[in-house]
Amino acid sequence: GRASVQQGTSHVPYRASKITRLLQESLGGESLSTIVCTVTPAASQAEETASTLRFGSKASRVLTRPRVQVTAVEAPAVLQLREELAGAREEASIAQASAAEARAEAARTQEEAGETLS
Repeated sequence: GRASVQQGTSHVPYRASKITRLLQESLGGESLSTIVCTVTPAASQAEETASTLRFGSKASRVLTRPRVQVTAVEAPAVLQLREELAGAREEASIAQASAAEARAEAARTQEEAGETLS
């Protein structure tokens, strides 16, 4: 795997459970993961609680390198959306400048109207 507990090793000590195996790629790949270890204070479950806490401790040391994956099929759509976003930002900037100019003009007109009344 790409994730490891120690730098330079490729083995990740996954817990022997179906759910962990199903999530193996998510837990040790290129994604951000959150693990919630649920334990009980019941004395009858002390061994299971200790095992769960050991797993949580090991899992917290797994190093991942999260990154956004863009497939070749998605790439043209992503580029088009980025271009549209850039255009929308430019339009918003122009609109803001125009609104600021209109407010300044309104203030000057109001000032001039006040001067002629005095």
